[in-house]
Amino acid sequence: MTGGRGDAAAHAVLDRAHRQSWPGMLASVIATARDFDLAEDALQHAFVVAASRWPEDGIPERPEGWLVTAARRRAIDVQRRETTLARKAPLLLVDREQAAGESAADPDAPAILQDEELRLIFTCCHPALAAESRLALILRFACGLETPDVARLLLVQESAMAARLTRTRKKLREAGISFRVPAGDDLDRRLPVVLHALYLLFTEGLLPHRGDSAVRSDVLARAGTLVSLIARTFPQYPEAVGLHALCLLSMARLPSRVGQGGAVIPLERQDRTRWDRTAIVEGCRLTRQALVASGPTPGRFTLEAAIAALHADAASMETTDWPMVVAIYNVLAKVAPSPTVALARAMAIGERDGPAAGLAAVDAVASGNGGDHRVFAARARFLERLGQHGQARDAARRAHALASNERERQFLEDRVRELEQADLLGHGMP
Repeated sequence: MTGGRGDAAAHAVLDRAHRQSWPGMLASVIATARDFDLAEDALQHAFVVAASRWPEDGIPERPEGWLVTAARRRAIDVQRRETTLARKAPLLLVDREQAAGESAADPDAPAILQDEELRLIFTCCHPALAAESRLALILRFACGLETPDVARLLLVQESAMAARLTRTRKKLREAGISFRVPAGDDLDRRLPVVLHALYLLFTEGLLPHRGDSAVRSDVLARAGTLVSLIARTFPQYPEAVGLHALCLLSMARLPSRVGQGGAVIPLERQDRTRWDRTAIVEGCRLTRQALVASGPTPGRFTLEAAIAALHADAASMETTDWPMVVAIYNVLAKVAPSPTVALARAMAIGERDGPAAGLAAVDAVASGNGGDHRVFAARARFLERLGQHGQARDAARRAHALASNERERQFLEDRVRELEQADLLGHGMP
């Protein structure tokens, strides 16, 4: 222990541990408790105990280790107090000695299963659960995202997501589903859902829905590490390689995507000389590898990597191969249709065919996506290029009202001021 450092220091360490290490710690406790509810309650209890003890006793040298140990002890104590283990811990379908053996990584298991968080992610993909339920379970409990963020990523209402998570956990208890680590063909069968979950996790890090940061660096780093590990383990699986390529190419642009004070910088204003060329070269190489391995039917992540590679190769917005970008989006819209893909395709059409065509394409997808601030931000962009500054300002105001992330709201607020000034100048005012 270090010396006492007061409430503020202890709470700062606990806050950082919760934000950065919760998924890995929860995975460790679940390996012992074999029950989501019990593990989560025990870990939360450990945080409460730490908040009361650390200001007086001092912060441990390994805070996360202290929390995991305390949570494991709490879980074991709770189980020991229960008179009917099958009723209170139905997921514990093996005896204590076997469970203890399974809680440690098998040295002969694939490399990905040496990572506790990935072990939990794969075990969450139980085939008895619907794909949507598996994704929700992974993102909420294995990856540590909050329910509102999971709901947004899966395009459902927060109340519906909370109900889905409750139903999934109830099914796990009532069906007595064992959370054993999969192996062999079972591991391969679970891979598509795992990749989808990590893609969504990376998306949340790159484009956070809430908060006051333009990116969530801790989430990005965690998702990137897990994707890299999976791609190295499954090089024969094109979508694993494609997702790795997409992550590398997206991360390569981060140095110019966030400006001074954390401000958002859109693609057209980014300093491309600051992009990480080493990551781009590797990302493009992996993209080609995934495309070749995919044959005539590339998957979603490989197609998105191909689009990212076209952006990374271009010296400017104007020199980007927009016809090819649109062509790939046309395929992507069939392979993995979504409101996000539809809007991105509309934006690309505007870059290829001009602002009028872009505005028409955005309006065509807006009816089913009218609550997304990005729709109105896109309208503002094309209206401005058409010289309709008043309408562009109104669209930017609507985008600002709908945005939840504080950095995006600040960017859109600045856009509103710029468009107001342009509107005044257009009407001949000083």
